[in-house]
Amino acid sequence: MWPAAVFERDHLEAAVRHVRSLPGLGPVWAHSLGFAIDYTDNAMNLRCYYPDFVAVGADGTHWLLETKGQESPEVPFKDRAATEWCENATSLTGVAWRYRKVPQGAFEALRPAALADLAALG
Repeated sequence: MWPAAVFERDHLEAAVRHVRSLPGLGPVWAHSLGFAIDYTDNAMNLRCYYPDFVAVGADGTHWLLETKGQESPEVPFKDRAATEWCENATSLTGVAWRYRKVPQGAFEALRPAALADLAALG
């Protein structure tokens, strides 16, 4: 099981290997991406969200991918911030950016074989 905030190293590494093996993807970067997305939590505190993966699809779409084992009260705030970040990045750069949260249970059950499968999980 992937915990809400910090994934056990072996689970995260397995997810990275799996995502990198999907056909139709260009580069995939995982954790330590070098950027964070600011958001406010349910108590209006400023926080930073660090996406798990960035992947580039064969069509050039850039994907922020978040694997999620457990939903905490902060997750909807992170989701909204990531979605808004992608919308802003698309507007500013002309490159399509999309956000997708991938629930752990669905990921493990489906073991997606392509980016389209992964995108369908969210």
